[in-house]
Amino acid sequence: MNTRYKQHAMMGVMAALLLLVGCAPQETAAPTPIPSTKTPILPTQMSVPPSPTAVSVVGKTFTGPLGDGGTITFTVSEDGLTVEGGIALLMKNISCTEGGGNLIELKITIPHSFQIIEMKFRYGSDNMFQAGYGMELIGQFDSSVSVHGTFKYQDTNRPPTSPCTYGPYEWTANAQ
Repeated sequence: MNTRYKQHAMMGVMAALLLLVGCAPQETAAPTPIPSTKTPILPTQMSVPPSPTAVSVVGKTFTGPLGDGGTITFTVSEDGLTVEGGIALLMKNISCTEGGGNLIELKITIPHSFQIIEMKFRYGSDNMFQAGYGMELIGQFDSSVSVHGTFKYQDTNRPPTSPCTYGPYEWTANAQ
């Protein structure tokens, strides 16, 4: 027989043996058990969403100065998720930003509640000129007992100067 033929035959036999060995049943490793000292963390269900506030402002009433001689008073809901309706704003001796108009006193009560998100809240008209009037109240909690912000009011139908914008005025308030 030819040497070359013997080499090819031998390689064929070796390949067949490797194939048989590779197909032979092999043992599989058992799964590694979780050590008893480790407890899996499972998600929990909540019936109430968590408060968006980092500090507890739940159920507190805040009051403080607004502009020059005015006041602001509002209450946070019992779940801490909203500023409750009934926000009282009082402004005294204010003038139009555009000039020409003065008010001795302006009292506003905002009847709507609005959300507190990441320790901030905002209430306001998106387009005050289009609506004919509007307001914007912005606030941010500094701590569980302190909050600050700005307030602006606009009346585009107020003679003799139209439009008339009051503010923005800065305000601060503390928990009572």
